[in-house]
Amino acid sequence: MRLPDGAQLGYCTNVHAGESASEVVDSLRRVAVRVREHLGVGSLGLGLYLSHRAASEVEPRKLRDELAGLGLYAFTFNGFPYGGFHAERVKEAVYRPDWTDPRRAEHTLRLATILDAIAPPEVAEPTISSLPLGWRIGWSAEHTDAAARALVGVARELRARAERGGRRIRICLEAEPGCILELTPDVVRFFDGPLTRAAGGERELIDAHLGVCYDLCHQAVAFENPADVVGMLTSSGIRVGKVQVSSALELRDPTDASARARLAAFDEPRYLHQARARDGGYVDDLPESFERFPRDRPWRVHFHSPIDRDFTGSLGTTRTELQSALALLRSGKVTTQYEVETYTWSVLPEAERPADDAALARGLAREVASARDRLA
Repeated sequence: MRLPDGAQLGYCTNVHAGESASEVVDSLRRVAVRVREHLGVGSLGLGLYLSHRAASEVEPRKLRDELAGLGLYAFTFNGFPYGGFHAERVKEAVYRPDWTDPRRAEHTLRLATILDAIAPPEVAEPTISSLPLGWRIGWSAEHTDAAARALVGVARELRARAERGGRRIRICLEAEPGCILELTPDVVRFFDGPLTRAAGGERELIDAHLGVCYDLCHQAVAFENPADVVGMLTSSGIRVGKVQVSSALELRDPTDASARARLAAFDEPRYLHQARARDGGYVDDLPESFERFPRDRPWRVHFHSPIDRDFTGSLGTTRTELQSALALLRSGKVTTQYEVETYTWSVLPEAERPADDAALARGLAREVASARDRLA
């Protein structure tokens, strides 16, 4: 939706299963329209997710017209997952193909073609979020240099398209625990080092077409302070193309056995749930934390929790950090694109899962309303 200050707010459709173009549109009819109706708005913005298959099937103008007929529009794409995001087991597969694989650049440019055709005219700079180069295991400095060259190549093609009359589109790298770019200093070093070297005398390619997606869940898991994140990025001249509004889980008192048991209920087989303990403790999936983490400091877990909720007691969410970040960002000086990204509704503990599309729509609408109220 369009906020009074001109910013865009919506939710990310990677919450919906669907590999084909027809399945994507069907999910929007079944759920997104209901979200819009619950919010009482005539037009609802989306962070659209299209798998590689769906992107190859889509006819952009037809998709634009279908969205308009539903009272929906896309101002950003989630280009992180390549496909199979609702497979029985995703885990590390979500990071493939990485930015050293030509398929990643090809998919991203296809998404850019579609987004340029379907985003509303007032969205001067549509964005596409993408993975933070790749998963760290098996990665080398040579891989980083290759990824930087691939990104500069995509930026060069986007510049050429803009010069032919297309819109300027920005690719936004999304730092994530366990990946090559996890912490904000990692992002700054990549932009200042390998990416700048790959651009050579064409530094303007980075400034015009590359940037970051600030995911509030991911950086909260890393115990990064929102003011520090924004300060480091802006002082380095790195553009925050969009913000993914999301909360992580937080075990505030790991000595509480009942809270640990409730946290264990969030372990599920589809997605990777990286966990961190403040000032020490690092695991790639939640079950490892119970054996390896200290119990004298908080733990945080990469499990996107609905942003309108918190829990009482020892197990909670990082909603307070999310609210601090939105208060910092709502001036519009850093970014004007906000995407609520809770893709985990279908894998919440069974008692908390929505029973049907109507319940999911109500939950998503509450999330978007919560973000809207914080950004107002």
